[in-house]
Amino acid sequence: MTQIKERALSTLCYLTCVFYLVHLFFPSVWLQMTYGMLAAILFFYAFPLLSLVSKIVVVALIGIGGFCFWIEGASGSTLVFSFGQNLNIISMFLFIPFISTFLSSVGYIDSMKHWVQKQEQKRRLRPDHTAFWLTSIVGLLLNFGSLAIVKRIIEGSFSSFREQRLMLVILRGFGSCLLWSPFMVNIGLILTIFDLSWYQIGGIGLLMALIYIFLFWLFYPAIQFDTDPVIKYHPVDRRKEEGETTIKPFVAFSVLLIASCFTFDMLFNVNMVTIVTILAVLFPFLWAVVMKQVHTFFQSVIEQLFTAFTRLKQEWAIFVSAGFFAVALSETAFGTFASEWLYRLANGSVFIVSGLIILFAVILAQVGIHPVIVLTGIGSSISPEAFGISSAYLALVLIVSWTLSTQLSPFSGQVLLSAHLVKRPAHILIRRNIGFIFTQWVVLTSVLYGLHAMNWL
Repeated sequence: MTQIKERALSTLCYLTCVFYLVHLFFPSVWLQMTYGMLAAILFFYAFPLLSLVSKIVVVALIGIGGFCFWIEGASGSTLVFSFGQNLNIISMFLFIPFISTFLSSVGYIDSMKHWVQKQEQKRRLRPDHTAFWLTSIVGLLLNFGSLAIVKRIIEGSFSSFREQRLMLVILRGFGSCLLWSPFMVNIGLILTIFDLSWYQIGGIGLLMALIYIFLFWLFYPAIQFDTDPVIKYHPVDRRKEEGETTIKPFVAFSVLLIASCFTFDMLFNVNMVTIVTILAVLFPFLWAVVMKQVHTFFQSVIEQLFTAFTRLKQEWAIFVSAGFFAVALSETAFGTFASEWLYRLANGSVFIVSGLIILFAVILAQVGIHPVIVLTGIGSSISPEAFGISSAYLALVLIVSWTLSTQLSPFSGQVLLSAHLVKRPAHILIRRNIGFIFTQWVVLTSVLYGLHAMNWL
């Protein structure tokens, strides 16, 4: 792809999402038609660049969706609108990285690294434990980009560690964020599908994250690899002056950003997904103005702007086709048939239905079917009332589905990135995660069902 073409397509990605965000506050059929058409154009440019597995999945989604639209006699405008169905989630993919760009460009990530170095000198911290807690905290804001950042911090702070065990610990630490953080794409998708507020699922999501963390520590001693030699580094250059190792600006930035999200969610009748997306752009910019670091931040943002399409072509194609597919399903009676079939398969048991949905997502993820397809398909077709459950309950089941499936899938971004960072095949990490994820499946399903049985959910 030529540089000019890449920059043009990347600019079009942002323009499309801006049109979508403007439409949320100033509804317009013309705006909706415009961003739907632009999303479709970008989809067709992204398609030839996909892997073979992704192409097969995307063709199936568009083909089935198109057939459903044809059977139901949908209008042309409905088809165009459907291409923009998941732009809220794509907007999160585009704009939330501005946060990590800001933190890196103004030196907050380096400050955190030097702070960890100093704490390691004082307290003789363990690299695995430090990595887990760092990922569980930093991952709330930085998505799976936090995996590389935390590994870099550990490498710069500790003289020795076992690399593969460290990376599996970081991968599992990130999983705890997926269960409750409003900055996570899966949470945003679920809130949108079921038209829920974060408060309806966030508290229980946090409870599940705590259970997940407890199980992590229970399974931690069993993390062993056939070949995982100790990696030794030369002593690192540690800054000893307190002023150079403070993380107060990073903590202040993070706390105020998260507090702003929840405050605006309470004050305004706007979905948390929209609030998070807009704040991901405005908050770093305003902070940069106050801290007089606008020039540094803008230089990094410009570089990011012109590479967006290349970075997100896979997500763009999959999320757009999944949205198209979901709208098509909602036009048919498929949801009724799917609900009845699943109800009979589970013999009417809510517990079995919950376990089957999660298992279904995990199995499909093994062959390259992205969890967004499962979540979108189930969320837009199956009626919670048919099983005597609330939308919040089904939403939490699907959040667990996403979390566990992406921890085991050889096609998920976090697993592929983890494998790349340790220069090992993905199956090595996946194999060591099977027992842990199986236990999470049983325990988290049981907890959710228990809350439902007690009428707490």
